Order: sequence, then structure tokens, then C-alpha cells
Amino acid sequence: MKLTYTAIFQHDEDGICISFPDVPYCLSCAFSYHEAIEMATEALELSLDEIPVEEIPNYRPKSAVTLGPRQEAVEISVELENRDGILFSSKVIRAPGTTGEIDILSEG
Repeated sequence: MKLTYTAIFQHDEDGICISFPDVPYCLSCAFSYHEAIEMATEALELSLDEIPVEEIPNYRPKSAVTLGPRQEAVEISVELENRDGILFSSKVIRAPGTTGEIDILSEG
């Protein structure tokens, strides 16, 4: 299941702060634009991992997001698997016998 959300990149002197208005618990930061794309994608995927499909946050297009000074709206997409109504990331490795308490993001 492909999901897309608008990220806000706040360009500051010491890097880029990343937030998602529709996924308020999803935050990250980066030093460069390229790294911000990678970090935003990883943060979004981890934030949506193991949530029920009926709790998927609503999407707001970047044209509907109000931006402040030095802010940029960037759409970020992730691919998650729907297993019996729960979203799962293929990049999260779960320890055997756990329900996700011990998650490690894989490199591939």
C-alpha cells in the first residue's frame, strides 16, 4: 500500500527540521536536502509501521499546507504492507517472538 504525505522542511542555519502536519508524531532532521528526503522517508515509514489501516492519517496535499518563512513542502511516499488490517514496513526487522517492541530498521 503506497501512502504519500506532505513533509515540511524548515531550512535553518544548522540544517533542516522535518515535520509532517498530518502525522504529528513524525519528526526528523538533516544537514542537506538529499539527506532530508532520506530521513523524512525513514521517519514516515517507521511512524506508520504497525498502525491499523482504519487509523491511517488523512492526506493533505502540499498545496493545502500553510508555510512559514524558510519552509518548503515536499511530498514523501512510502510503501507499506497491509497484513490483516495492520500496516507493516518491510524495512523493519522484528525480533522473533515480539510484536514490534524491539524494532531495527534494516539497511535494505
